[in-house]
Amino acid sequence: MQTRENDDLMRELRDFYEDYSTCLDSNDFERWPSFFLDDARYRIISREDFTRGLPLGAMTCEGVGMIHDRVTALVKVLVYEPRVWRRFVSSIQLLSSKGGVIESRANFLLYESLMDREPRVNMLGQYVDTLVHANGSFKIKSRDCVYDNYRIHTTLYAPA
Repeated sequence: MQTRENDDLMRELRDFYEDYSTCLDSNDFERWPSFFLDDARYRIISREDFTRGLPLGAMTCEGVGMIHDRVTALVKVLVYEPRVWRRFVSSIQLLSSKGGVIESRANFLLYESLMDREPRVNMLGQYVDTLVHANGSFKIKSRDCVYDNYRIHTTLYAPA
């Protein structure tokens, strides 16, 4: 049974996913770590490896310090052809909510557009999240970006 409390939580959850996507789509990489707890884990992993329970992903950040390092690479170190990314998030599911800890899932689609080529799907998959809800906002405790692609088309420039 849907309750007003669940409705409010779902609205906040949708706003969180939209804010996350907007942050990354606008290349506001310096703000990206603010979505995570200090001890958060962020991992991009294939559906096959995730399903088999394998621990290593194509990219894994253990703690917000590693996420900050990723931002440094994106902003100051990596040299790559100019491009635009757009993320589309859908089918957000609130799986459980207990003591401020939220288990949620959402589909994502990441398009990449280079100036001289047609846009293409960079990554398609699902966020598998554990979030902490406090003071009307969420922080990511654990995010697995489980991609369905046969392969990753480019190096992992942008976070999923």
